[in-house]
Amino acid sequence: MAFELPALPYPRAALEPHVSAKTMEFHHSKHHAAYVETLNKLIQGTEFEKMRLEEIVQATAESAAHKKIFNNAGQHWNHSFFWQCMRPSGGGRPDGALGDMIERDLGGFDKFRDKFIETGTGRFGSGWAWLVVEAGKLAVIATPNGEPPMVSGRHALLTCDVWEHAYYLDYQNRREDFIAAFLDHLVNWEFAAERLGLQGEGSYTGAHQYRQGVERFAGSGKVSEAASAARRAFEGPEGDALRSAEEEGRKRSRGEDRRRSAAAGQSGVEGEGSYSAARQYDAGAERHARSGKSGPAAAAAKSALEGPEGAELRRAEQDGKKRSKGENPKLRKR
Repeated sequence: MAFELPALPYPRAALEPHVSAKTMEFHHSKHHAAYVETLNKLIQGTEFEKMRLEEIVQATAESAAHKKIFNNAGQHWNHSFFWQCMRPSGGGRPDGALGDMIERDLGGFDKFRDKFIETGTGRFGSGWAWLVVEAGKLAVIATPNGEPPMVSGRHALLTCDVWEHAYYLDYQNRREDFIAAFLDHLVNWEFAAERLGLQGEGSYTGAHQYRQGVERFAGSGKVSEAASAARRAFEGPEGDALRSAEEEGRKRSRGEDRRRSAAAGQSGVEGEGSYSAARQYDAGAERHARSGKSGPAAAAAKSALEGPEGAELRRAEQDGKKRSKGENPKLRKR
């Protein structure tokens, strides 16, 4: 399918005086449009032509042969996300659950603000500054070039583009001032809070990863009690609840699916000794099940992971890593 340049969620001049209409014209209509146009040309007639954007990003993230596709797909995703991170008369301090998590995980808003500015300013060359959820906690990170956080297993809440084309017409080389203006006057905290709400049982990303991991590995029956417990839960009411959560999350998450089909599905390394399968089950089940948000399914998986079967699974994972000759899907690459 051909991708299209999304419309801005506000008029070009709506963010003035912090970001000028001229910057928005060049940034959106020239730079972002060029990524979309180039991506469409690169995927035409390839296996990526019918994939969704997130699937293309994930499938090409580790491929040197498809680096151009990854760069343009990542930049399309990042920019589409970035426009939603800003609003007229935005900025300031978030409240609610997001504000509480910033206090808990980052030491309060002032420390978060300092960290975000430092991280974005310190990003050498081009890239992005992000507020993400990682292993259930907030973190401030930077990614290079066009890399989205999803490729390292992180869930994006907020981003600021620190490529020079995002600010140079208005701020010249004063990147720090641009990021400060972004935080103080432009941030759309309502969007970030909505993104936070996509975590957990209602998250398509989390629910789909858990479902894939459990269905593929535990359903094979090769992990004995752990497989049996997870399979019983998956085929019963808890599985129905999980599938409902996945479907609801799919509708709300704008399609952010972290599937690593190219890495995990085509690796050709299967069975109990497979690093790909064991790691997918371990990461997906542990992350989702330990949250406690899927009732008996979570309890059964958590109990299995913490008992002898969990130890056996981790041994299989370690053995598979040695035998898979580097076929590591890097679901948790750091």
